[in-house]
Amino acid sequence: MSIDDPAEVPHVARGRGSISVLHVDDDADLVELAAAYLERNSDSLRVLTETTVDDALSRLETDDVDCVVSDYDMPERNGLDFLRAVRDRYPNLPFILFTGKGSEEIASDAISAGITDYLQKGPGTDQYAVLTNRIENAVSKHDAEQMVSRAYRAMDTAREGIALLDEDGYFQYVNQAYADITGYGQAALVGEHWELLYPDTHVDRVYDEILPAVPRDGRWSGQTVYERADGDRILTSHALAYADDGTLICLVQERSDGVDERLLDDALDVLDDVFYVLDTDGNVVYVNEPELTGYTKSEIESMDPAELFDPADHDRVAEGIRRTLETGVDERELRLRTEDGDRRTYEFCSWTLTDPDGKPHRIVGIGRDVSDRKDRERALNELHRTTRGLMRADSRAEIADLTVEALADILTLTQAAVHYYSPRAEALVPSAWTSEVEDAIGDPPDLGPGSIAWEAFESDAVKHYDDVQNAEDLHNEATPIRSELIVPLGGHGVVLVAAMEDGAFDENDRRLARLLCENVTAAIERVTHEAELRQREAELERENERLDEFASLVSHDLRNPLNVASGHLELATETCDSPHIDEAASALRRMETLIGDVLALAREGESVDETEPVDVPLIVERCWANVETDDATLDRVADLTVRADESRLAQVFENLFRNAVEHGPSGSRPEADDGRTESGDAGERGSTANDDFLTITVGAVTGPDGDVRGFFVEDDGTGIAPDEREQVFEAGYSTGDGGTGFGLRIVRDIVRAHGWDIECTDGDAGGARFEITGVDVR
Repeated sequence: MSIDDPAEVPHVARGRGSISVLHVDDDADLVELAAAYLERNSDSLRVLTETTVDDALSRLETDDVDCVVSDYDMPERNGLDFLRAVRDRYPNLPFILFTGKGSEEIASDAISAGITDYLQKGPGTDQYAVLTNRIENAVSKHDAEQMVSRAYRAMDTAREGIALLDEDGYFQYVNQAYADITGYGQAALVGEHWELLYPDTHVDRVYDEILPAVPRDGRWSGQTVYERADGDRILTSHALAYADDGTLICLVQERSDGVDERLLDDALDVLDDVFYVLDTDGNVVYVNEPELTGYTKSEIESMDPAELFDPADHDRVAEGIRRTLETGVDERELRLRTEDGDRRTYEFCSWTLTDPDGKPHRIVGIGRDVSDRKDRERALNELHRTTRGLMRADSRAEIADLTVEALADILTLTQAAVHYYSPRAEALVPSAWTSEVEDAIGDPPDLGPGSIAWEAFESDAVKHYDDVQNAEDLHNEATPIRSELIVPLGGHGVVLVAAMEDGAFDENDRRLARLLCENVTAAIERVTHEAELRQREAELERENERLDEFASLVSHDLRNPLNVASGHLELATETCDSPHIDEAASALRRMETLIGDVLALAREGESVDETEPVDVPLIVERCWANVETDDATLDRVADLTVRADESRLAQVFENLFRNAVEHGPSGSRPEADDGRTESGDAGERGSTANDDFLTITVGAVTGPDGDVRGFFVEDDGTGIAPDEREQVFEAGYSTGDGGTGFGLRIVRDIVRAHGWDIECTDGDAGGARFEITGVDVR
């Protein structure tokens, strides 16, 4: 049901007993009628009425009003004046303009003045049902906004730090306590990503451990280290949870400076980071008890620090200690040996603490396990190499093979398949898959409408299922697959990744799979585009071959017998005197002209590869001399220089001049060609002031800002009928008996070969005007 559907009016059940509406209209009968219908439509509405703006403003001061409904056209002060007065006193009060004045200008002004809603009056009483809906929704929205505002005011006064983040991790709101803890202003944090507040070495922990735990466990709480705006690092008590709309709610308290040593130990021990204090000789003074090392705190404190590291890194450990004492800080990656003999890559950041005399006293630092990050970096590097392979692939089948190989070998997503969309099958048809897929389900099936893969394909949205048994549209309910990730390929198909256990794919898996699929989509589009280009090039090559064959036929097989006929006809005139000979000679001359135009048409459509600056006045003068112009006059020529193929541009001017001369005033032109309206035709546009003369002008075409966009050729002849201006460019189109119909088609082909545009329109004196634009004018 539409919000304006009068068939059903919802009742308000939002916690308020009634809605008080003030309806203002200078028509007393109308406001009474409207009040009756509004109250009949909804038990929640109580309608107050006034007929002047002043009385309405007074009523607002004495009564509790939840919504104002006002007409626009009222004496003394109109509805917009009333709206502005209300906004000055009650900035958030819902205000609906209910008026018979349907004007975009009024609506625009109302929106600018802060109108809540705008409704135009109509015939009948159904409009009051619509108005009832608008009132209830406006009040409901206002109540919700007020509730949110009160909630934000409550959060603003809370002593705990509170922040709201969107699904991508950007701050939408922080209260003052949160800003104080971090050292940033509220405005400075909103719009920033949460990574801003963490030391670089702690970011991976948030991604790998904390964020995945929130949807899995419903919430997360623990200790984290913040890096304040001034660079200081503080320990915080931290809690995270998701709201229903995906907003991440973050509660933070700074750990008090007065905590006892045991509490500090407990706080540090919950960290997976190694927190350590060394003396200036490199001996361990304090270390927390991180679980990942496998060692206890006492074991670590009793060991030589070098024993904790891979023997190949022993020299680098000593170098790090020395550099920290010399420069105050050191950062480096070292391979830490765990208790069970594994090697884990840690990133160590160390700082020097000084005594009151400024001499180095202690070394403190944090070691962060970056093995997973290094694995991701390796995966990204491998994906970049895969992308280069994808961009060199020659077919969609090869792209599909490379895709499943990358998913299995690089991302260790071993059950993967690529399905391409098949219009013929109207389904997603498998193109490539890993052997593990065959082991699990056999050959993958086609997936059509009704499957979860099809849903992802149609919506072009990534679908992730921790357990596919919870999906509504499951292709095979007996499938052994539990986790599934479906990534669309931009209308070309989908990539499916599966696993036999629940919750198999973490955020990193999903992020890398999406990245790979973006590159796969680009590769598919490149292959598709190149295939289309190859097909087009093949078609053009075949077309050029046909044109060459045609030109050869015309120039040789037709012109030779034509020359023979012309020669014999000339000999016949010496021995025979017949009027039929002249008719035959005229026909042969027309055939010769037609052959010349057809050959030009086949040649002039070729693209222009090389251009040069061409002086328009000089080429126009030369072309004018080459055309039989009769009594026509070249009036003026614009002083322009254009980049063009000079010989082909000359063909343009000669054909346009010839077209103008042959289709000028009927009194001085013997033949017609290409769409000119002859005197007496239904499309006649009149003739020049003097039927014995024709004037042709070559000028510049300028844009709205005065810049030169091209040139025109214009005459003051009979003109071209509007409904024929597109047809005149068609091959063989002619309205006269003597024209071939190819002259303007050749002009258009040459213009397009240059990358220009041509348009036929009216000249200033009523004749024809041909505008050629998109020209490189100097």
